[in-house]
Amino acid sequence: MRPYSFILLSSFFSLLPAQEHITLDKIEVQENYTTIEERRDNAISKRIIKAEELAQYGDMNAMELLKRTPGVTISDGRKKGAVGKGYTQVLVDGEVVVVSSRRRPGDNSVVDEDRLGIMSYQDSDEESRSRSFGLNVKAIHKPNSQSGYTFDLAFGGNEDNSNVDETIRSLGALTKDIHQADESDGIFYMLKILGEHHVWQTMMVDWKLIAHERKSSGERSSYESIGGDEILQNDESAFGVFGGNANLSYALGSHFLKSGVEYRHQTQDDDVRTYENGVNTTIPSDNVSMDQDKYAIYLQDEVDIGERVVVTLGLRYEAIDRDYGSVQTLDYWAPSLHFLYRFSEHDIVRASVAKTVKLPRLDEIATSIDSSLDGNDINNPDITGNPNLTEESALSYELRLEHYFEDKGIVSLNAFYRDIDDKIEKLTTVEAGRYVKKPYNTGEGKLWGVELEIKKPLTHLIDGLGMWGNLTLQNSTLHNTQNGFNGVIGETPDYLLNIGLDHTYAPYHLSYGVAYRYNGGYDDLINQSQIEKSQKGYGVLDMYVSKRLDSTFKVTMNLKNLTTDMIETTSKQYNNNVLEVTQNDFEHSQPQILLTLEGKW
Repeated sequence: MRPYSFILLSSFFSLLPAQEHITLDKIEVQENYTTIEERRDNAISKRIIKAEELAQYGDMNAMELLKRTPGVTISDGRKKGAVGKGYTQVLVDGEVVVVSSRRRPGDNSVVDEDRLGIMSYQDSDEESRSRSFGLNVKAIHKPNSQSGYTFDLAFGGNEDNSNVDETIRSLGALTKDIHQADESDGIFYMLKILGEHHVWQTMMVDWKLIAHERKSSGERSSYESIGGDEILQNDESAFGVFGGNANLSYALGSHFLKSGVEYRHQTQDDDVRTYENGVNTTIPSDNVSMDQDKYAIYLQDEVDIGERVVVTLGLRYEAIDRDYGSVQTLDYWAPSLHFLYRFSEHDIVRASVAKTVKLPRLDEIATSIDSSLDGNDINNPDITGNPNLTEESALSYELRLEHYFEDKGIVSLNAFYRDIDDKIEKLTTVEAGRYVKKPYNTGEGKLWGVELEIKKPLTHLIDGLGMWGNLTLQNSTLHNTQNGFNGVIGETPDYLLNIGLDHTYAPYHLSYGVAYRYNGGYDDLINQSQIEKSQKGYGVLDMYVSKRLDSTFKVTMNLKNLTTDMIETTSKQYNNNVLEVTQNDFEHSQPQILLTLEGKW
């Protein structure tokens, strides 16, 4: 869980090689400039991930890719994911994205529950199918050597459906026989217009206008054959963003100044309708309309002190107006200080301290309920937002040592510490006889850990061979002064491990590789909703082989989840410190084969 770092993902249609050499004192763009070199030359800690890496192991979205990056925790199984506990900033072509999880085809699970000495067993089997399409068109216009414009349009859609058969037995007798069906479809578009102007050799202005929207609709139904109960939930949602930003970069002697302004307008509309045995049970809070205006201005000065030291001072001001039935206005300053020292051409130390603020997302304050229907239990609760949620802020410290190999590899060791106010966590409580998960401000948290990362070509052994890996060890505490609670930040794995090998056989334009990911699990004490939770460690093995057919087409086969990972989670619910419910979940997913034909013109 990286403090105040940036992860940049390049889109597939943005990987255009630089055709010219442009100089703005400290700004250089060169052909064959690698992501490792860019990371070395950045005064602020930043990771850049190319589009090839996104497709390499068949990762279908940013969430899957981020699982392979050091220090990022993603919830698995039925729970909605959270990236890096909210402090890793993920950008796709410079735009902040929301990363969400999806269930995998062919999942099945077993749940053992002990409720006051009465044992029950739940078996669940799911079959699902997903289809999607996307179109991206990009046009670049350079009227002269000083200016350039980019027009970027993306359009796409998806259709998903799944069927779940679930049986529950208590004292050996069948008590519930449930069939659930879930169908959804969505459509999105994104339009970006970018401009870049070299005013003169030491000054550059760039700007961006952006608009994107996604709409989705779905229907979930649940039929319990023994009791004859039938629940139907229809939902429609729309999320939209439009705005822009402008930036000025100016090289002045030993100073490299950057400043900018930003505006974003967001809207979110949720319309949920629920029917139980044909009776409309929809409540007013299930229909939500929200909008948000965000204004920001920043100033950054990157100062060279001699040839070895770079100090970067930054200050950002943000103001937010929200309307979600009631109006909320807030603003804050976020200062930062970064220090870089070059021991040599290949050895760098970085130190940073920064204030970071995590605003609740609109869906985290929305009151509409995503119901788990008849499958409601501790680990599969209804999910809703909390309109009383406030922003979470932290003071983050980092110290990093980096060594860059001459063959464009890297090994780094990073230590981080974060002091958090008003920590946002999702807690599960019982409301009107149902388990409901929603976010709360749970208190003052502290998070610390170390990360080891390596990326190294092994061409001295075999031409085209390379390896990569990262290991994160971490720990946390949480204290709530209002109720005297002392515990840990929930669902934080003790350690995360990723390792991989890749090989490219150039004569046949053939690439293949293997990646292994291990999540060390966690053991959480009783939290503020009186639930104790633990998860055993588990590993996932993925492989791929890719063959370029010609200059236009490439075919790739991915073999995912070859270890058929089992996620075992134990939850215990207490009432006045007396154990009432013990629930063991065993979620198992099947291996997948993904075949892709890619063409670029």
